[in-house]
Amino acid sequence: MSDASSQANNDTRRAAHGLYALLSRLWLREPDQALLELLQHGDVAEACQAVAPELVAAAGQATCDDLAVDFCRIWLGPTDHLPPFQSVWEGGQFGGQAATSMQPYLAMSGYTPPLEFNTSMLDHLGVQLDWMRHWLEQFQGAQPEGAPEDFPATVQRAFFRKHLSWPHALLAQSESRADTSFYRAVVRLTRDFLARESRRLGLAEMEG
Repeated sequence: MSDASSQANNDTRRAAHGLYALLSRLWLREPDQALLELLQHGDVAEACQAVAPELVAAAGQATCDDLAVDFCRIWLGPTDHLPPFQSVWEGGQFGGQAATSMQPYLAMSGYTPPLEFNTSMLDHLGVQLDWMRHWLEQFQGAQPEGAPEDFPATVQRAFFRKHLSWPHALLAQSESRADTSFYRAVVRLTRDFLARESRRLGLAEMEG
């Protein structure tokens, strides 16, 4: 691989890492004022402007209170909501195989999920996005001593196929359910980014 190609791949991985970090934060909890400011000013805003200008614009118009209400109504409930858990969308109930199959990835990578997500809730979309952030951050294109050269990418592909190719129905319904332009933009960015990542990793594009 040429130096130019290697640099381009590194730049692509860094950009992916940044979006995994941002999207995991947006799916795990509602934004505070500090995050809204980051989305409007500085490096984060500049990066978002390139891929999701509507999110930057919406961050400048939104209030934390309105976003907290919309976040809760879409994904938390207590009723008529869309739980962002893989197990719910694949099996109709919380927990089960989707959550259990996350555990080997946590063990091999040393990832610690947010405190509010216990072992039966590891298949939350925000946790899955955050695991990928952690993996890219940990290896940054390198591999453990003695591992095959493509070990990091092989694990990324396996994890993506198992744990990030499922949420197309969740995303479609969440976009329809959202009252705020901010959360419609979050959902669209998630959908578009996962489709790009699927192509980057050489996988079939997400359905939907």
